[in-house]
Amino acid sequence: MSVDFEIPSILRVPEAPDLVRVDPATNLSAVPISLLDKDLLRNFDLFDRAGGSLPLLTREQNVQASLAALRTIAYGALTKSRLPSSLEALPAIMRDLDLVVSGEPRQASEARNRLLNQGATTTKAEREVVNALARDWAFRELSRSLASAFVLLVPFESID
Repeated sequence: MSVDFEIPSILRVPEAPDLVRVDPATNLSAVPISLLDKDLLRNFDLFDRAGGSLPLLTREQNVQASLAALRTIAYGALTKSRLPSSLEALPAIMRDLDLVVSGEPRQASEARNRLLNQGATTTKAEREVVNALARDWAFRELSRSLASAFVLLVPFESID
């Protein structure tokens, strides 16, 4: 497989919106280029235009970036539903968000189903959150993708 892409110059400045920040302490950002099945990558090489090898994010870096994206979408769903955007007060919801991104496909799918099914909740606050997430198209689609695949993020340094 070959993917040819160029990062637009507007995304290469440190204050660019919509960038995945790999490390806030540095200028290291990442751009998503593909979804790959959750599986161990073997014999996978990534090269730049000149044929030089490009690094991939570690599994942990990838999980953190994907989890941040999923949480952002979840917070947006709560805001649209006029609910307090306080997921941290709901440990079962937070745990399932994490499992969607970091779990094996079966485990991730089960966590996603709990996030979209009111019958799996125990408190009124959880039911309200699950109802808001289930109504949100962006959350349903991103959680479906992340339950079965991981985002291939290519790191790069922003221009100062």
